[in-house]
Amino acid sequence: TRPHFLAVGYPLTVAEAAALRLGLIKKLGFPKVNESSPTHEIFVTLAALVATFGFHSEQAREYYENAAYLCAPPSPLVDAGWLNEYLTTLHTYLGPSHGTHMYRKVPFHQFEGYDYTYSVSELPKVSGRPLVIGILADWGCGSSAALSVLQELKKQKPDLVIHLGDTYYSGTVQEQEAFVYDGLRGILGSKVPVLMVPGNHDYYSGGQGFYHIVDKFGQQPASYFALRGDHWQIIGLDTGLLDNFDLSLDTMTLLPDDQKAWALEQLRIGKEAGLKTIVVSHHQFFSRHESVGVAKDVIKEVSTLPDLLKFGYIASDLLKPSTELPGHLPSDARPTANTRLLDQFPPEVRGDVAAFYWGHEHSSAVFAPYAGIKRGRLMGHGCIHKTIDEDLYDVGKDLNGSAWGGSPEPLPGSRIGAGDLFWNLGFVTVSLDGNRAHAKHFEVEQVNRPVVSVPMQKLERVQLREILLTERRFISCLSCADAVVDFPCRDIHNKVCFPRVPGHAGEEHSCAMLAIDDGGEDCWP
Repeated sequence: TRPHFLAVGYPLTVAEAAALRLGLIKKLGFPKVNESSPTHEIFVTLAALVATFGFHSEQAREYYENAAYLCAPPSPLVDAGWLNEYLTTLHTYLGPSHGTHMYRKVPFHQFEGYDYTYSVSELPKVSGRPLVIGILADWGCGSSAALSVLQELKKQKPDLVIHLGDTYYSGTVQEQEAFVYDGLRGILGSKVPVLMVPGNHDYYSGGQGFYHIVDKFGQQPASYFALRGDHWQIIGLDTGLLDNFDLSLDTMTLLPDDQKAWALEQLRIGKEAGLKTIVVSHHQFFSRHESVGVAKDVIKEVSTLPDLLKFGYIASDLLKPSTELPGHLPSDARPTANTRLLDQFPPEVRGDVAAFYWGHEHSSAVFAPYAGIKRGRLMGHGCIHKTIDEDLYDVGKDLNGSAWGGSPEPLPGSRIGAGDLFWNLGFVTVSLDGNRAHAKHFEVEQVNRPVVSVPMQKLERVQLREILLTERRFISCLSCADAVVDFPCRDIHNKVCFPRVPGHAGEEHSCAMLAIDDGGEDCWP
C-alpha cells in the first residue's frame, strides 16, 4: 500500500484503463486518445493484465507501479493518483491548518537585523581528491526507477547529496518518510550528508513532511541553506513555499522577503571572499518547453493571506506590477523566464553565479547563456518518466521570450536519450577541485521488452511489456582534457565514446568536442 493521502491511484487508474479498453472513453466524448501513443499502450496493457490476472494480482499492480504510476499531461490518460495533490491542498486550506504552511523564517533581531549566519554551514572537506556532490531533482516518488537512479548515483561515491525537491504526490509525512528518507538512507547509508530544498509538491500538504525529514537528516535548520568552503559556496533556495496552492492559475514563484535578503547577503559574502557560487532551487529561472507561470493571479495572492495573518512570512514583491519586472510584460503574459525571480536577483547578481541547477520540469537540459544566467541547468528527471511522444525540447506554446532574444537554447549534444516508451531519467554530479568544478550528467535508460502474452477476446493476443532498467548511459561527458574518456558517453555527433581499455584495440575517440568553452562549458576555469 502506498503512503498517500488517499489510495485512489491504482483503483481509479484501472477503471480508466478498463474504460479505454471497452471504448467508453471515446463514446463519452472525452478528449481523443492517440491509439499509437505510448500512453495508450500502457493503459491498454494495464487493462489486459487486470482482465487476465485479476485486480489484486501482482502482475497488474507491478505494471501500474512501473508504467502507469505518475503518468501526467499532456496525455489525456493520466495516473488518477494525481487527485491526491488537489485533495491535500483542499485539506490544508479547509482542515485544521486553515491554509497555513510550515516555514522557518530567517531570525530577526531588533537591533542587529537578520541573522545571516542562520542555516549556513561548511562544505565537507576531503583530502587528495575532488569533493563529489550528487544532485537529484523531482526524485521523491518511491518507484523502482527512482531507486535505480539513486543506485547509479551511489556508484559515483558522492560526499554529499542534494535533492532539489518534490515528493509525490503532495509531500505528506508518510510520503517523505517512505520515498525520500528511507530511500536515501537505505541506499546511501547514514554517513553521506543529505540536504534538500522543497518543491511545490512538498508544500501541498502544508510542509510538515518536508521539515520532518529535514530534521531527521540533521544537516540544515531551514528549507534553504548555504554551504561554504575555501573556494566555493552552494546556496539552496526555497522556491516551493510560494507555489503551494494548486487550485488556481499557474503563477510565477518567488522568495519571501526574509529569504530574499538572506540569499542576497550570502551572495555578497561569497563574492567578497572570492568564492565561486552555485545556486540550486526547485523552480526554473527560465524554461524553453514549460510555462513558468503568469506574474499576477488574484486567487493565488489571496491564498497567501493565512500565512501572512499568522506572521508566517511576508512576500512584498508580489505587489510589484508585472510591467515593472524584467521584460515589462503584461500580467497575463507567459514569459520564458520567471521575471519575479529575475527581479529579485538583478543582472549583476546573476552574472556572478557560476551555475544554476533546478528541477520542476521533468526533463534535462544544458542551456546556453540566457537571461543573464551563464549556465542554467535543468535536471528534473529524477523519477517521473515522460513518454517519448512528447518532445521535451520543443518550444512551449504561447511562451514569450522576446525580451531575451527568443527561447532558451539547449547546447548541442545535451539532449537526453530515450527507451522504448520513456525519456531517460538521470542525475548530475559536480566535482569541486580547488577553484575548478567539473559537472557530469548521467542517464538511466528504461528499456522495454515483451515478457508474456495474454489471451484476449476471439484469440486476440497482446504482448505485455515490463519496464526494465537495464542500461546506464552517460551524456554531457564534459571533459576538460583532450583525452579519451574513462566511461561510455556520446559526443556532439551522437557517436558513442568507449572507455580506453588496456590492450584493447576497439574504437576509441574523445568526447572533448562536446566541451563548450566559455559558452557554458561545465569545466569551469
